[in-house]
Amino acid sequence: MVVTGLMVVAACSQEEEPFDREAAIVALVDAGSLAMSDAACWVDSVTAELGLEYVENPDIELTHDEQRTMVGITASCLTSQPAVSDPGSASLAPAIEDDGPPEPMAYGDDDRLDRLWDACAAGNGLACDTLFWDSAPASEYEAFAESCGAREAIGLCAELDE
Repeated sequence: MVVTGLMVVAACSQEEEPFDREAAIVALVDAGSLAMSDAACWVDSVTAELGLEYVENPDIELTHDEQRTMVGITASCLTSQPAVSDPGSASLAPAIEDDGPPEPMAYGDDDRLDRLWDACAAGNGLACDTLFWDSAPASEYEAFAESCGAREAIGLCAELDE
C-alpha cells in the first residue's frame, strides 16, 4: 500500500524541482494508501529516519535494517501515533514509563500479541512483522516474530507471503 503511494510520489517529483512535502502527502492519499494524517506522519518520519531519497525513489533497494525501519515507521504512522514534529529530537517509539505494569514478554501474557503469534505461526507474514514491532524488546514474542514464526526469513516476513 505504501509502495504504491511511493510510486505516485516519485512520479510527482522531478530532480530539478525542490521536494514538495504537501504533494508527496497528497499523492499517498490520492493513491488510496493512507489517510492525510497518516501520510504526513509517514512522509515526515521516512524523511527524518532514512532520508528524503526514500520518499522520492520507490525503487531504492533497502538493506535489512532499512526494511525494519520502514516497517516500524509504517506501523507507527498507521496506529495514529503523532508525526515527528522535530526530527532531530523526537522518536517514533513511545516513551516507556518506569511505574507502569510490566510489558508482556511471553506467549500467554497478552491476548492481542497471542493472536498475532498464532497468525504468524500459521504463516501470516504481516502478523509476524506486526508482532515484532508491537512486542517488547528481548521478549519471546519479538524473537518468535523475528524468525517469521520459525521460518527463518531475512527481512520482512510479509515478503514470504508474496
